[in-house]
Amino acid sequence: MNHHEGDWEMTAVYLKNDIPYAVLFSQHGAGNIEKWETANKALDRQGKETTHPVVYVALGSHANYSKPEVIRSPSMYKPGRLQRILFKVDGWIHYLFMLINPSQKARQIAIKELQAKNTHFLAEDAFIYMRDEADHYVVSLPMEIASGDGFRLGFQGDNLQEGVVKSSSYLKRIMSDRKTTRPKIKEWRRVLLNPEPEWVQYKGLWGVKSMLKEESGPPGPKWDRPKKDQPGVEERKRWGKPLDWLRELEQENH
Repeated sequence: MNHHEGDWEMTAVYLKNDIPYAVLFSQHGAGNIEKWETANKALDRQGKETTHPVVYVALGSHANYSKPEVIRSPSMYKPGRLQRILFKVDGWIHYLFMLINPSQKARQIAIKELQAKNTHFLAEDAFIYMRDEADHYVVSLPMEIASGDGFRLGFQGDNLQEGVVKSSSYLKRIMSDRKTTRPKIKEWRRVLLNPEPEWVQYKGLWGVKSMLKEESGPPGPKWDRPKKDQPGVEERKRWGKPLDWLRELEQENH
């Protein structure tokens, strides 16, 4: 549905009188603000705080967080009958895909899990073991895992002291066999985007085309998503008018 392969997210450090004031984190088209005093900073090898804010990038969605968090999807829906129906339907779809999956390994996992429960596939009891401590169904609806225990880019500090959450507690036992490519150099280097390189000016969509037209790849860092029946594309507020973005997030978080 939405591969998110090439999603553009960003963080920004705002200075007031040449002193860091706040860190802004982009999240799903909007964002969040963290005052500099409370923002999580990387620690050097001596355990001293640096001026590098730590950004926790969520698995799959690429949304940015200031602290290690796991944000569950039940918060998207009001608790009640509709939520239970949505999560049950999602569970059925999840297992149907696993049962017809080309991967024999995935199919066998689904069959064994159903047999182990010794219950009918469509029965609610089949999903009891997927409940979390808040009695929510955690199946495969969106769940943000910004754990901090994954691949690290930028300043190579001590992530155990800075704060992490074990992502393995939330992930399936069997991982994908798909190969991933990681940068050879973990430390980043500063690149001045002024004048802007050609790729910044690209106004199309990045990533894999989706079955859902409106989800076909994300827009770039500078330009917004093309809107239906609207000529041209608008510049992202966070890129062209960053102070407006700051004020907007301050209002949302008050």
